[in-house]
Amino acid sequence: MKSRNREELRAEASDTRFDVAIVGAGINGASLYHELCERGYRVLLLDKGDFACGTSQASAMMVWGGLLYLRNFDIKSVIDFSLSRDRMIDRLGDRVRSQAFRYIPASKGGRNRWVALSAFYLYWVLSSLRRGQPAYQRSFPELKFINPNEHNLGAILFEEGMLNGSDCRFVLDWITKHSAEGQVALNHTSVEGGSYSEPERCWRLDVRDQLTGDESHVTASSVVNCAGVWADRVNEQFHIESPYKHVLSKGVFIGIEKAEEHQMPLIFEVSEHDDTFAYLPWGPVSLLGPTETSVGTPEEGFAPEKEDVDYLLHHANRRFTTPVKHSDITMLRTGIRPLAVEKDYHADVYPLDLSRRFQLVADAAKPWVSTYGGKITGCSQFARKVADTLAKR
Repeated sequence: MKSRNREELRAEASDTRFDVAIVGAGINGASLYHELCERGYRVLLLDKGDFACGTSQASAMMVWGGLLYLRNFDIKSVIDFSLSRDRMIDRLGDRVRSQAFRYIPASKGGRNRWVALSAFYLYWVLSSLRRGQPAYQRSFPELKFINPNEHNLGAILFEEGMLNGSDCRFVLDWITKHSAEGQVALNHTSVEGGSYSEPERCWRLDVRDQLTGDESHVTASSVVNCAGVWADRVNEQFHIESPYKHVLSKGVFIGIEKAEEHQMPLIFEVSEHDDTFAYLPWGPVSLLGPTETSVGTPEEGFAPEKEDVDYLLHHANRRFTTPVKHSDITMLRTGIRPLAVEKDYHADVYPLDLSRRFQLVADAAKPWVSTYGGKITGCSQFARKVADTLAKR
């Protein structure tokens, strides 16, 4: 089908009554757009910025299973996310690959390496042996730049998934597959307001083209809020009540020139907060990070602070034989994780202790679905669940 330019898409958006309007074109909004288009719905996807401009443009490109949940013995989440990871590798082989990782135990104050290896074996068993078998390695190329005073216990080899390209490209691929009539995706288009009409049984949304300033109206039978870190604000804008909200965690990566010996993603054990520190080869650079810092608003989170960079350099210089200086940094990646919690949640805990699972809430009075949390690994499962919820209504 012939591609349509922006003016044609805007005109179609104004003239069409859509089955579903999706607010937010990050990984959740994009994968849902794909799922609904595949099911034959008329779908409008809107984002006030560019596609994947928020959290989805600053991930580590890793497609994790449920390893994070093993520490809390949340076996169901381990199995669910591992299955989602493996389905993505099987079904999206052009975009997602299997990837071996090396887990580097700490020499002092960390987990016993044999206990850690046993945990990786349990993780492998819970994922039905679908990935490569874990193995202990005493020698590997990256040892050349690892500080033996901090990490001299070898490594544990295990397998996860990883995007073949960038996270932005991954999101965009979900969107660009669809260009049929009634399938419209508009970036730089903000939702300024709107209301639900009971007689017509549809939403009327006021939208603004952020590039031209032009205002127009669109209509849809249902709305899905996939605005990520801005989801709570969108719900407030439309007076939608929900039992959930987001708390926000800022994640910063720094990029430095990749060493020749850096062949495989490394996950260093960190004793503080039972955390880890990743060192990921990505094209000509290696990414170090991420941080886990609670922030109150999206505006606080999308700009790295000096403290974030100093924290990452501190951990890098503890673990590498060659010092890493500020002048060695070639890039910064900063994103915010929207973590779903109950509305009355007020605890002050380390963000890593909060679930990365998604939640969705269908409003009881109006055809409006709110989505919370989630991550790349579960995006297809998320899209199917939201689409099924819409179909029932």
